[in-house]
Amino acid sequence: RYAEAEKLLRDLIARNRASLGPESHETLKSMRTLAAVFRSMSRYDEAAELQQKVISILERVSGKEDPETLGVLNDYGVVLMFQTKYEEAAAIHERVYEARRRQLGEEHPSTLMSLHNRGMVRYSQQRDDEAGELLEKVVASQTRVLGPLHPDTLNSVSNLGNIRQNQSRHEEAAALYKRAYEGLNQVVGNRSRD
Repeated sequence: RYAEAEKLLRDLIARNRASLGPESHETLKSMRTLAAVFRSMSRYDEAAELQQKVISILERVSGKEDPETLGVLNDYGVVLMFQTKYEEAAAIHERVYEARRRQLGEEHPSTLMSLHNRGMVRYSQQRDDEAGELLEKVVASQTRVLGPLHPDTLNSVSNLGNIRQNQSRHEEAAALYKRAYEGLNQVVGNRSRD
């Protein structure tokens, strides 16, 4: 289905460019969606190239710290991680985190997701102590702000478990995995009853 999605999005981008212009919100949104499809297909070079084009336009048109610009930058940082370009990814995620922290505050969900991404870059770089500190902060804040059963919280708990496992802190890792697993079962169980 990805091939079908790619074709539809390419057609949509061409139509949007022709009728709305190459820098219209709809054109850029379609390009961002196509980049996400490329990422899902593990076509990271194509995703990164498209994201860079969108970022370049958004920085010029909307500003370097516009929420939409920061969103595409965040996506680009994730792709850089998949490409194992950790230093570049770290710089991008640091930039997004600092901008969101200034604009939205320390405990806004978007700021916390940026902090989570910074931690995951550190984890990918095998800098587990730094990654663990960042993820501990994220888990505590997400638990307080979003609740212990929010999908973002459970994802962060699981990732913190991975870090603790990497650090040979097996009991902590097991407790975190159990928390994430039980939380997910509780959420899925509640949804299936609705």
